[in-house]
Amino acid sequence: MERAGRIKANPLKFVGKVDERGKKKRVRRAFTDEELRKLIAGSGPRGIIYFTAAATGLRQEELKQLQWGDVRLDAQNPLIVVRAETAKNKREEPVYLMPEIAGALKKYRPAHWSPSDLVFRHGIPRASRLKVDSERVGVAYRDEQGRYADFHALRYTCATFMRKHGIPDNFARKQMRHQTLHQTDGYTDGSQFEIYEAVKGLPPMLGYTQGYAQILGEKGQNGSQAVATIEGIKPAQVLVNEGVWRGLSHSDANGQMERAKGFESWRKNSVSC
Repeated sequence: MERAGRIKANPLKFVGKVDERGKKKRVRRAFTDEELRKLIAGSGPRGIIYFTAAATGLRQEELKQLQWGDVRLDAQNPLIVVRAETAKNKREEPVYLMPEIAGALKKYRPAHWSPSDLVFRHGIPRASRLKVDSERVGVAYRDEQGRYADFHALRYTCATFMRKHGIPDNFARKQMRHQTLHQTDGYTDGSQFEIYEAVKGLPPMLGYTQGYAQILGEKGQNGSQAVATIEGIKPAQVLVNEGVWRGLSHSDANGQMERAKGFESWRKNSVSC
């Protein structure tokens, strides 16, 4: 209205965006590789639809309007052209196809087809249908954390699968047709990343090995002290339950004991005061 001259100034110009983090009404998760295989194999004719959604990240409405003319299976680099009129962002963009989904779609394509024919002419399953299909094959529609594996979660599956298997971030962003990497991050299910497997292979941060000495006291109590070893330096002394430091010289040990006695005397006098 400001650009059209209908108002002098935009009253909403300085209104900030609402922070929706932690306030989503429905939190989704990605299907694991095994869950997706079960869902596709156990869903009959709907399996190819679920597979296409997970492999391309196409949304439900985009799949509903997908035509065989949009699916370039015979191109040197097989792809789907998402037309501007069917895309959420109203921009025509390519989505490249993995050989596995390209082969599956080629097998699914009828012998006689025209470019304007719908790929999934019998329609796209509703969320209630996917819930039934999932639960039939033992995949939780809603997990113990309250996260849903609904139809839109297949788009999460696409983003997560690419990034889990090493696709560069910007390639994944382009394939998901996101404007920013932040959007792609929002579709990535980090719980599927084997972070510990990567972390445990890191080299020592401080350059030395740290171990622990476990000593059993007279009354069955355990005392432990970290023992650090560096090349050329002997292990440090270990504190045991009785309060005696091993590994010290006789004079050092006596000094430690005298300081301990002095502290005990000070503590008693302080309490009596």
